[in-house]
Amino acid sequence: MKRLGLAIASLLLPALARASEEAQHEHGHGGIPWATLIFSTVNTCIFLFLIVRYAWPSIRGWVEDRRSRIVEELDKAERARRDAEQLKQEWQERLARLTTDIEVMRAQARAEIGRERDQILAAAQQAAAAIQRDAQRAAEQELRSAQEQLRQELARQAYTIATERIRQELSAADHERFIADFLQRVTS
Repeated sequence: MKRLGLAIASLLLPALARASEEAQHEHGHGGIPWATLIFSTVNTCIFLFLIVRYAWPSIRGWVEDRRSRIVEELDKAERARRDAEQLKQEWQERLARLTTDIEVMRAQARAEIGRERDQILAAAQQAAAAIQRDAQRAAEQELRSAQEQLRQELARQAYTIATERIRQELSAADHERFIADFLQRVTS
């Protein structure tokens, strides 16, 4: 109610000042035209009554709705800001962890590469040793085979040479004598 009185006073004071100025211009003296002042005051009161009675509830509802929407939007904006800050912090933490995780993965990869390299080198050394042993065995086998072939060839050549010499140096009498000695040894 106090507000209503202040609103009426704030509306009446300018009307009173205007009426006083009009009276001075019309009459040339400082009197107040009471009829005009009362008419303006009644007119203003009726206007204020109509506004307060019919328009004010709608205006108040609109203002309250507007205020509640603004408060709601501000709350939403605040929640969105907090959510964005939280999300930003989470992503910063993830990024920090990602950097650390990448370094850990690199270290693991280097260690794994080193182990695999060592395993490959060990396998290669074992394979080289096996190849060397196999080559040594193959070379020894080839040497024995070559030696055996050489012996056989020497024996064949010695037999051929001996056979030819015997044919050249033995006579028919020597041949008969060998047969007789052979038969005597077989029968005894």
